[in-house]
Amino acid sequence: MFCSLLLVARAETKNGASPLEGYSTSIGFLRSCIGMKATNNIQLKLSLQRLQRTLVDYDIFNEKLAGRQWRSVPLLGEVRISESGKVDFWFSKTIQDAISAGGEATVIDLNIVRLLKSRYSIALYELCLAHMETGYLDLPVDWVRKFMGIDEGKYQSCADMKRYVLSPATTEVTEKTDVDVTSQLTRAGRGGKTAACKFNFARKANKTVACSGDLERTAMVCALLPKQYSGEPSVIAAIRAALQVSDMEIVESNVRYFAKRIQSGLPAPDRPAAYLKNVFANDYGKEIREAEVVSKLIAEKKKQPKAPSPNLDLFEDAAYLAEMQRYMEYFEALGTEQQEEIRAITSKAPYVGPSRSKIVCYLKDTAHIIL
Repeated sequence: MFCSLLLVARAETKNGASPLEGYSTSIGFLRSCIGMKATNNIQLKLSLQRLQRTLVDYDIFNEKLAGRQWRSVPLLGEVRISESGKVDFWFSKTIQDAISAGGEATVIDLNIVRLLKSRYSIALYELCLAHMETGYLDLPVDWVRKFMGIDEGKYQSCADMKRYVLSPATTEVTEKTDVDVTSQLTRAGRGGKTAACKFNFARKANKTVACSGDLERTAMVCALLPKQYSGEPSVIAAIRAALQVSDMEIVESNVRYFAKRIQSGLPAPDRPAAYLKNVFANDYGKEIREAEVVSKLIAEKKKQPKAPSPNLDLFEDAAYLAEMQRYMEYFEALGTEQQEEIRAITSKAPYVGPSRSKIVCYLKDTAHIIL
C-alpha cells in the first residue's frame, strides 16, 4: 500500500503538485496496485490505518539525514475517502521532503514489490538495496526484528525466526527479484541466545522482472489532471482504458486537452468522465501534438545558420502560425456544441489536412470570420 501511495505522490510531484494540498487517487487504482480482491473497502481502510499507526525512527527510515538527528515519523498522515471512491492523502514533512528530493528514499520498485507476498521479504529486499555496495551485513538480531516488523514476543527462538522469517524471505527474494541473498543466525556463546543476523547479497546478471508499467503510466497521466479530477474513479478508469489501446503520447495529449478545457473558464462538463471518453474517441489531443511538431520544426529552423538575406520562409511561417493562433483562440472561446458542430463539418470533404488547419479554413472561408 505504501509503495502505491508513493507512486501517486511521485507522479503528482513531478507535475508540480504541492504536498501541502495533498495527493489524490482512487480506491480502484489502489486495489489494482496491491492486488486487493475485496470490494467492501474494509481491508483497504485497515491497510491505510496500519500505515498511520506505523512509526519509523531515524535509523531505519533514512540513515543519511544531515546532522543524524533522531526522528519519529508516521508512514502516512491524514486520509480522506469520498463516497465516489476518491482518496485524498497526506504525508509527514519528512516523507514529503524525501519525495520532492527524489533519491533512494523514494526509489521503490513497484514491479518487484508486487511480486513479494511477505512483508519480511519486502523488508529484506529493501535492506539489500540500501547496502548493495557492501554486499554484506552483520546486524544485531533486535535491530533486524524491528526493521522487519516482527511483533513483540513472536519467533523468539533461533529455530522459529529462521523457519518463519529468514528462510521464507531469503527464498522469495532470491526467486522473484533481481537480488541473490543468503542469511545466517549466530549465537552469543556456546548454546547462547541468538545475537546477530548475517546477510550476503548481490545483484543478479540480466534479471528481468514482470512489468506493471500500466500502473505507473496511469499515475503519470492522472498527474496531468486538474486537482479536482485527479482522484475521480470514473476519470481514472477512462484513462486506464485508453492506455490499453493507445500510446502514452496520444493519451497524454488528450488529457492535456481535457485539462485545458477545464481550466479555460468555460462551464465544467456535467459528466467529466463521459466528456474525457469523448475526447479520447475523437482524439482532440491531436491538435496539441501537431502544434508541438510545428513548434519543434520552427525551433530547428531557428537553430540553422542565418543566410545573408532575410529568411522569408521563416517570416511566412511565423505569420501563418500567428494567424492560426488567433483563429484557434476564437474557436476555443466558442461553446462546446459549436465546437463539435465545426469539427463534424470539417471532418468531411472538401476539408483536408490537419484538424487545426481545417478549422481555420472553415472560420476564414466558410464562416467569413476576419481576425
